[in-house]
Amino acid sequence: MSSQHLQPTPNHGPPSRAKEYASVYAQPFFYGAITRLPFIYFVIHMRFAFGLDWNLVGIFVGCYQAARVVTSIASIFRPGAAHAIGTAVGLAGNLLVIASSTDNQTNIIIGTILVGSSETLSAMQTYVKRQFGGSLNQLEFKLKVQYAAVMVGVTFAFSFGGFIYDHFGINGVATFGAIMSLSELISIVCYWILERRDQQQSQEQSNESRKSQKIRECPSESTNADAHAQSTQASLGSMSSDASDSSSSAARDEEGRPIAKASPSSSSLAAKDTEGDPITEALDSYSESGMGANYLTYALLVTFGMEAITIGYNLAVSPVYITEVFEMSTTVIGGLMAAGAAFGTITTMLIALPKQGRALMEKWLPSPIGFMVAMTGISVAVLVAATPVFPVHVVGLLMLMGFNDLAALLLNELQGSITSSKAYSTIGPLGQVVRRTGNVLTAVSGPIFFGIFPQLPYIVAGSITAIWTIILGLIIRHRSKATHDRLENSPVDKSVSSFYHSTTFSRREIIARQVKMGRFSSGSVQVDVEAAVPVKAGEEEIVFVPENESPSAIFSWDALADPAFSWDALTEFEC
Repeated sequence: MSSQHLQPTPNHGPPSRAKEYASVYAQPFFYGAITRLPFIYFVIHMRFAFGLDWNLVGIFVGCYQAARVVTSIASIFRPGAAHAIGTAVGLAGNLLVIASSTDNQTNIIIGTILVGSSETLSAMQTYVKRQFGGSLNQLEFKLKVQYAAVMVGVTFAFSFGGFIYDHFGINGVATFGAIMSLSELISIVCYWILERRDQQQSQEQSNESRKSQKIRECPSESTNADAHAQSTQASLGSMSSDASDSSSSAARDEEGRPIAKASPSSSSLAAKDTEGDPITEALDSYSESGMGANYLTYALLVTFGMEAITIGYNLAVSPVYITEVFEMSTTVIGGLMAAGAAFGTITTMLIALPKQGRALMEKWLPSPIGFMVAMTGISVAVLVAATPVFPVHVVGLLMLMGFNDLAALLLNELQGSITSSKAYSTIGPLGQVVRRTGNVLTAVSGPIFFGIFPQLPYIVAGSITAIWTIILGLIIRHRSKATHDRLENSPVDKSVSSFYHSTTFSRREIIARQVKMGRFSSGSVQVDVEAAVPVKAGEEEIVFVPENESPSAIFSWDALADPAFSWDALTEFEC
């Protein structure tokens, strides 16, 4: 595989580029800003402006997170509708807060809870999976970029949210959120228009293709033998006129004997032709293979929930922790959380998006090692953040948000790449359901734990994450061994085996699953006599070498001379 295989290729056509901008950049940015704004003020406002006890604070924050779960569940069945309706409900929630007086507890709490309905990331991930599922390299890259756009939106919200709350109150923050919600709704409408336009163009091109296509008729059975005989004679005549060229240009083995191999024009053997490379085709076609989820996919799904525990406690508890323990203002809180989000965004973008960063990751922290390191970093950082010393807490907060963003980005990429589109339509949204369910649990229990002991939420989160990281490591190790054993015990071509041992974890998983379905089997050779290449061996023997599915289908002379070798058993004539 050449290095160009590992780089994302550009999308085609203005409509597709515009759709890419909407689903990969604009919508994730607005979503990140909308859903993170309430964490700046909600807990603080309920505790200090309304004087609610910790139990009620936890319940209402849990309701906000539950609204996110509802939209994620709806995305499993109707992602487009869930995206639009959820965003519209979030806009209505912000408008309700704006229209209410500052002492109207009911409207402000209900309005903020409704903002949680804007949890629409899984719908956007479905768009990206559908747009770029035909190229594994593009898909992995675009999923990273999409989540990076989410983090930029989060940083934007935290940067201004605390300042706006301090100077313009809760109505100011709600106005900010309403602008973001309206902007996302506009981007959704634009995406739908572009999607419809692309579908119409695709249908028109398909109709034109049908009109211009020449229909080839299969020869009757009575003429098949004559056709094959004529084809063979033509090939022999061509071979005899260029016998010296064929003999001199044929590849040879270590003892100087000719090696019969497929035609250089064969797309299956064109190493420089990425479109004809069977390995690349297998990787790119996996998304549309319809394969179901396996236990690794579900383990990653559970990981979404485990990863949500630490960041959930951080978002639910850190604002009030900083306020009560360190006596800081909301502006400082917003600044700290913005700094944490910015640190995570910049670090992740430098590591995961540029070519040099990806090369360093592949060299020093290849998947899934990089993800496991990020999960370990979360476990350590959350315990550092529990330290009741302000500078140490700030360092822990930065580490926590940085490692969390990196882990989330790598987790989204890994799950998206090893899951077929059919399974992902359920697994993708279900992962967000599990994640937001974890957020509900942390939102309810976080303030309660804080009321018992301020550092308790951090200790609980760090311990749970550390335990699950160990369990996940064992699951991944078991899966790696299983895929290795499957490949070693399957009759695959050497080039496939070589690629397997030199590529990333996600590609090894895909290759192993394709092998399980019977792809890459070195015994499945199809012979097309008309396309076969005549090769002279010695003085009298003539062998026809078929085009093969394998990227390096080379038959040594010893193999062809083996009495057990039978072309008749391998030949399949097609019209």
